[in-house]
Amino acid sequence: MLENIYKIFFIIFITVLVIAMAYYATVLIGKKSSVYFQGRCVRVLERTVISPNFSIIAVQTIDKVYIIALQNKNMILLDTVESMRWQEYKSSQKAEINNKGMINELMTLSSKITSNKKGDEDSDHDNT
Repeated sequence: MLENIYKIFFIIFITVLVIAMAYYATVLIGKKSSVYFQGRCVRVLERTVISPNFSIIAVQTIDKVYIIALQNKNMILLDTVESMRWQEYKSSQKAEINNKGMINELMTLSSKITSNKKGDEDSDHDNT
């Protein structure tokens, strides 16, 4: 009976060990393979999946950004943008998002302030 329990724990231990080794081997291979792709001239900047068989991809080469639509096995070039213009667009988009975040924070603060003022006014009316 005790021998069977040891066998079960041993099998569970070996299974966990094999899974952990496979995980760390995958991480190690991923890190080493990224070194091979760093010198490449082509990079995928963004990928937006519209549906399971349709997506839009922004790919950067040396000085151009190509916006490509992929549908099943078909590829259509939608637009070509200069790399510097793409960077300007992305930085303006980030600034716009930050500004919207600031506006949302200001709106939240103003609503808190107005609700506090209303609460103070209500308490003043209760005291009189």
